[in-house]
Amino acid sequence: MNAPFGETTDIPGTHIHAITRLASDLHVPLKGAANVYQSELERINASARLHHFVTVLAASHARGILLRSRRQPVKTAP
Repeated sequence: MNAPFGETTDIPGTHIHAITRLASDLHVPLKGAANVYQSELERINASARLHHFVTVLAASHARGILLRSRRQPVKTAP
């Protein structure tokens, strides 16, 4: 199977929507959301048997990764 975004910089509309939604909802840079989304999309595509829901899974996984990366440890007073 081809890479999700192929060799070109053209990203299919479904992926653009998912990436812009992630960036907007989580207030992260578009490029950062796109990188995490693409990584998850490639990982899921590699083992997927049914490709109808790959975009939904990739967006969900990317959202979790981005949310976890934003968490800051809570500092307690000495």
